[in-house]
Amino acid sequence: MTYRLDIVSQALPGRDGSVILSGGHFEELYPDSAVGVVVNLIDHTTGDLNADGLEDAIALLAINTGGTGTFIHLAAVIQQAGGLTHTATLLLGDRVQVESLDIADGTLQVQMITHTPDDPLCCPTEQVTQSYTLQEGMLVTPEQSQVLPLADAAIQALSTGDMATLASLVHPEAGMRFSPYAYVLPEHLAFSSDQLPDLLDDPTYYTWGAFDGSGEPIRMTFAEYFDRFVYSKDFAGAKQVSLDRRLGAGNTIDNSHEFYPGAVVVEYYLPGENPDYGGLDWQSLRLVFQQQDGAWYLAGIIHDEWTT
Repeated sequence: MTYRLDIVSQALPGRDGSVILSGGHFEELYPDSAVGVVVNLIDHTTGDLNADGLEDAIALLAINTGGTGTFIHLAAVIQQAGGLTHTATLLLGDRVQVESLDIADGTLQVQMITHTPDDPLCCPTEQVTQSYTLQEGMLVTPEQSQVLPLADAAIQALSTGDMATLASLVHPEAGMRFSPYAYVLPEHLAFSSDQLPDLLDDPTYYTWGAFDGSGEPIRMTFAEYFDRFVYSKDFAGAKQVSLDRRLGAGNTIDNSHEFYPGAVVVEYYLPGENPDYGGLDWQSLRLVFQQQDGAWYLAGIIHDEWTT
């Protein structure tokens, strides 16, 4: 079976992330090294994941890239006319212990032992059961499933500058905070749903934070900030989208889940295009959703890029 795994593409840049398991195993050493990347199939279950009447599968993969960590992934394998195709991957964690996998009525149930904040990585102690469904090419939790349509509406509104539609998604109490880089700060500006519709025409110069490198204040109108730190690229056309997992890996800490407790974060990632920059010209846009009274609302927009 062939899998395409982001963790492998990061560890072995010469590959596109594709690995072929033979007898449930793959191994490739780093140049001039006794260690490398090892992928093992440690369990699987079958069932219909996409309601087409065909039997699909979930593979449980253990991946080591040469260090002490063993990263446990779920891989959704869908049966199509041309055969089996790996369509989605989800990282469960480092050295989590999966006890059972089961697919019923299109839902995957995973029983596992994961880490509490006080557990060492070697020894997780918290037993949890988590449900996942296959949606938009991703394995998602019930909460993430509710957020995805809202994220789609938000990214389309951003692509056309439709601030009225965006305003209808905004958190009714917290408003929506704009962060120019991955690390969210309390002083980053937040606006209410009533303020948003007119912001693109607002001539006021606001201070949005500080520029990376120089530390100079980011003094811009909303329209200028929008072009530089919100919809700076065609994020609606991004082929790499993640839920609660950082794709753009820069030097700045991503504290989105700490700043927005209980949030679902949807990231739209565009890889670098200019070969002169060696991929460092990537950009990401993260949409942060928080729940109130059983409904999900857009609470933050975070821009991310390579920082010094």
